[in-house]
Amino acid sequence: MKKTFLYFIVTSIAFSVSVNSCAETALEPYTYTENFETQELGAWAAYPHWEDTSYNEYFRVDTMVPGDSNISIEQVVTPYSNVDNYAGAQKLLDMYLIPGSSITLRYYLKSHLPFEFFNVRLAAGTDGSVEYSIKNPPTNRWVWLTISFNDFIEKNPRLSGKDRIKVNALAVLAKLPNGDPTMPFYFGLDDITVKGARSMHFRFAEPEMYKLSEWKPYIPCQPYNRGDTFTLSGSWPLDTDKVTLTVTSFTGREKQLFVADLRKEGALWSLNPQKLSYPEGLYLGTLKAYRDNEQLSETEFTIHIAPDTIGGKHPRLWFDSSSIEQVKAKMNSPKFATLAETISAQAKQYRENNPVDNIVFDIDQFPEENWLASLDGWFDRVGVWRWSIYYNTLEYTFYGNETAGLYAKKMLVKLCSFPYWVHPWFNKRGRFTYYPLGEAGTEFALGYDCLYGLMTEDERRQVREGFKRNLIDGVHRGYVVNNLTTNDTSNWVSNIASGSLMCQTAIYGDDPEAQTPEPYLTGALFKEYSLIQKGFGDDGGYGEPNGYYYFTMDGLHEALPAIENVFGIDMSQKLHRSYTELIWAGNIQNKYTYYFGKSGGELRPLTNWAWLLPKYKDPLLGWFYHYMKNGETLMDAIY
Repeated sequence: MKKTFLYFIVTSIAFSVSVNSCAETALEPYTYTENFETQELGAWAAYPHWEDTSYNEYFRVDTMVPGDSNISIEQVVTPYSNVDNYAGAQKLLDMYLIPGSSITLRYYLKSHLPFEFFNVRLAAGTDGSVEYSIKNPPTNRWVWLTISFNDFIEKNPRLSGKDRIKVNALAVLAKLPNGDPTMPFYFGLDDITVKGARSMHFRFAEPEMYKLSEWKPYIPCQPYNRGDTFTLSGSWPLDTDKVTLTVTSFTGREKQLFVADLRKEGALWSLNPQKLSYPEGLYLGTLKAYRDNEQLSETEFTIHIAPDTIGGKHPRLWFDSSSIEQVKAKMNSPKFATLAETISAQAKQYRENNPVDNIVFDIDQFPEENWLASLDGWFDRVGVWRWSIYYNTLEYTFYGNETAGLYAKKMLVKLCSFPYWVHPWFNKRGRFTYYPLGEAGTEFALGYDCLYGLMTEDERRQVREGFKRNLIDGVHRGYVVNNLTTNDTSNWVSNIASGSLMCQTAIYGDDPEAQTPEPYLTGALFKEYSLIQKGFGDDGGYGEPNGYYYFTMDGLHEALPAIENVFGIDMSQKLHRSYTELIWAGNIQNKYTYYFGKSGGELRPLTNWAWLLPKYKDPLLGWFYHYMKNGETLMDAIY
């Protein structure tokens, strides 16, 4: 087997940059490589899109030839009719091709029919699609291909004379004309190396930083507390005469909170030490390098000012030790009597039907292949875990039923002793999680938060370790490091990231000896925030049909209030008024909205929007919320 590696090569030598009336971005050598030997998708997705970029069960890491130890991308395509068919893969990149650059890869096209072409495409911004095509490519064997910068120029003469091509994404595509519906064909991709350049990054001497390859900002290894002294220094190996720092809120970047010039001492640029006086929250720092007042490069990083006295303080997610009394009073009032009966009945039913002693680890018995027949069984497992804990946690928290509390605690502790929760099919395909676990994670986190006082410290530690091992790690590896759903416009992102964020928010600071929460916390925030920015429009709409919108809000309405309550991070801005499409695109009198794609038009109660009512005091949402309401909910009591 070939040696496993996934790395980025960066040297500190800058390319020379000519200065003109509009200075070009300063570049440094940069090489991207991937060979998939870790059995991860490496942030590659199917191309063209298959349903959306969130999911393609036929796009995976595997062996193209049975018995071969070589791991690569493998895509299986079954033609549905005798028409043209395509297979391929795509990867977001942020780099440049310059003279001397090249792209090297291996591809494998397995079919009894000939392919028309194999195409390498660059998403090149203002230069459009830059392509290199091979007609009638060889089949049923691995083929090496190297394309130089000059090759791209030759194939795309409109680029003649350019000394750089901006690469926002790389895609490869194969076309099989007149596919055979009785015979699938296969596409393989491996051993990719892109030698080029990238915008020159600031070299941080302090603070110590993490860099997630799929996300632009650097992340300090340690969070800060309000009142800490912030120090910043590093080098920018280019000919620059000024470096500036601007700080904004991570979620409100229109207002500058701090602007300063760095001073140069030898090779280092440094900021005068600053006392962090901002409120708790997540902030974005942007460093910019200039020469003769023309910007040459920039580097972003985050600053997380976290609560420093939160360890051991519970509840904290949706209410704290003082506000919970108000919620309890409502939940025990006659107005909420029907809800109380429902919670008690559900809690009792889950206790009786699912004794903790009968819950055993059997996830390893689910198949790595031919999974579909077993999927409902796995869904059922996770659903029982989720709702058993949820309803019994509520029964204990609001109605004082200690039997329910002890049951929920035992269930949570036992589940967190399991080595993993995810169906093996997902691990085998480099995905590492699936949305039902994200959904369950929000309820597990609420259980830990509300049952904290019932647990011993050993039990709390076991739960925290279970959250990290069985949920947080999988979300980080799949949806942050490997950036699954690369366009970040799928409802899955909400439920998956929200589950991780709720768990991390619930356990934050409870174990001073635990490893740093970074880059897991900020990485999941990146993913959640990207969904909000890309999926929600300024026209009061959401980018998927309304059924998926409800599902997206199912995760956001649980995680975002908790994140704001605990960390002071408000990501709700684009959600305000996002519901209006349900009104103007439908018939509200009939509680119906028109829809597209795989969804339904029936409007349901807006329980997932309750937290936005006191936050924005929007009268239209208030009217819509109460018009659709058909009973009291926990969210009514909280908000």
